Amino acid sequence: MPTVSEEAISVLENALSALSSNIARALLILREMVLLSGLQEEWTGKLKVDLESLLETPIPHKELIIGYLRRILPEWLNKPEVREIKVTAGTPEGGINPHVVIIAKFRDSEEAVDLSEEFEYQLLSADPKVSNRILVYSLFE
Repeated sequence: MPTVSEEAISVLENALSALSSNIARALLILREMVLLSGLQEEWTGKLKVDLESLLETPIPHKELIIGYLRRILPEWLNKPEVREIKVTAGTPEGGINPHVVIIAKFRDSEEAVDLSEEFEYQLLSADPKVSNRILVYSLFE
């Protein structure tokens, strides 16, 4: 009967550990996506989430980013100056750094300009693992 070397066993254990870690991360991402999808249903017409692009785009710390958005967006969606918030993902200008992209539409007013700046600041001053992978665009009607 052939024997398995210690080195082969170690390689297999490391591969199994990496696979287990990837599965755990995928489950966390899916959990956050489901919760974000529920938020979209709650705010129909005001929050639009491109779940397909979020799932398909490989973004580091995606579960942290989506979880952060899920926690802060209700506060902003509740403001009358906010007309719509769209959450999508992509790689800007053909680069190699994928991002979560937030497009926020505001009512055109002085208050809305101040609010858009606050919104951008809140998103971009989060934990660097989160804020370094978010692009924010504000539009005014």
